[in-house]
Amino acid sequence: VGDSIKTTGNGVVVFAGYKEGYGKCVIIEHKNNMQTLYGHLRQVNVENGEHVSSGQLIGWMGNSGRSTGPHLHYEITVNGKNINPEKFTNL
Repeated sequence: VGDSIKTTGNGVVVFAGYKEGYGKCVIIEHKNNMQTLYGHLRQVNVENGEHVSSGQLIGWMGNSGRSTGPHLHYEITVNGKNINPEKFTNL
């Protein structure tokens, strides 16, 4: 709990607040009809309409919403369809 959560790409915050199931969350609109969602946050550090840069702090990890323990729910959608985020990670 409390680890910093940073955006994975440039974009505009289209939602920052409480969303059923996800708890406190942030949704960022990126180019090419892509969105990222960061859920179950303890605290949100951005506002609707704010432009964000890759790596910018957007909140802190928590356990809000329907969650069984502290973690980050990270989701990517393109044209409204969920896609596997593994395609975008370098581990």
